[in-house]
Amino acid sequence: MKNKIIIAFMAMLAFGLLTACADAEEEKEPEVEIETIVVEDDEEYTDPEIAISMYNANGNSKTKASTKESFYFTPTEDIASFEVYLSDEDSLNMAQKEAWNKYYDELENKDNYKIGYKLEIALKDGNKLSGIVLKPSDENAYGDNNTSFKNYLELWTYDDINQPDGIGWYSHLLESEYNDNSILSSIKLTCGADSAKIEKITLTAFVYNKNNADKILKTGNIGENTYTVEMFTND
Repeated sequence: MKNKIIIAFMAMLAFGLLTACADAEEEKEPEVEIETIVVEDDEEYTDPEIAISMYNANGNSKTKASTKESFYFTPTEDIASFEVYLSDEDSLNMAQKEAWNKYYDELENKDNYKIGYKLEIALKDGNKLSGIVLKPSDENAYGDNNTSFKNYLELWTYDDINQPDGIGWYSHLLESEYNDNSILSSIKLTCGADSAKIEKITLTAFVYNKNNADKILKTGNIGENTYTVEMFTND
């Protein structure tokens, strides 16, 4: 009789242990699968094809600039001025704002697009300098000797589009005046003190999406919507 009681007690103990283990399994936290998302910082971006050209302007008469020109690089003297339009026409005959709006208004999401410039300078000693200008304060152009291009060339950018109607003379755009609506619609190049050391200047105007501005400055990739003028020394 005593043995039967012991066996019954051990059976009950074993059943209790199995039940406790089963409950513990049920209460265990379920495994959660974690998805890892990798963001590629260098992801390529593309803009729609947009025509752009630089023009020599004489009042309302505008002629597309030659892609290769020769100049005398004389210190403190102006080299050239160019107006920029989102057009591939060889010539335009209309006021500046009218010409700008005619093509700009055709863009989808036009407020996202701006004009920038890439400047490359080849010096007679073989050194090269380059930089990108998206706003007046941009002077991130340095050569092998870490010298700013301002010693050789000064750039003056203008927002002709947002000037009041009927205004006469106005100055270049200042950094303090630059805002989200500014358009660098024209540019003037003036020789710096060391301009006699220049062999060639390459100026490229380009259209860019303002949301990509930081990436353009970081990578130097200005896209394919560009127009380039090479300016050689006449010396």
